Amino acid sequence: MGISEAAPPLQQFWAALQLEEPPFPVLYYVLGDTYRGQEEQERFKAEGKSRASWTESPHNYRPARAIDIYPIIPTDRGPEVSNDPVHYQQIRDLADEMFLVSGCNFQGFQDCPHVELPNWRTYQPKKKAQRPYLLELSC
Repeated sequence: MGISEAAPPLQQFWAALQLEEPPFPVLYYVLGDTYRGQEEQERFKAEGKSRASWTESPHNYRPARAIDIYPIIPTDRGPEVSNDPVHYQQIRDLADEMFLVSGCNFQGFQDCPHVELPNWRTYQPKKKAQRPYLLELSC
């Protein structure tokens, strides 16, 4: 897994986030899930980490229509993932700025690490343009 498995707008979001200085006390951000396969999705649902079944999550498509990002903060035990929504503010603000959806804004089940495409159900990745063949003409 990695950011290359995510849709281009999410790759751009991750790159933009890396260019910003994290707010104190956040040390840095780590990338969590991008694409999630069927077995993993069903396990997440069984463990209560997700409400979605297979194909009901934007993580279940290629390229992934969602990514999870975690702020790392210092603790007495060393650096750890923060669950405090305050530490996700920079992620939320940048998602809003880039017209993406932050899980911090979800009603009911807040999922602050989650950032998704606003139209993930209908998103169609652009096909790569084919390069025209160059022909050498000899005179």
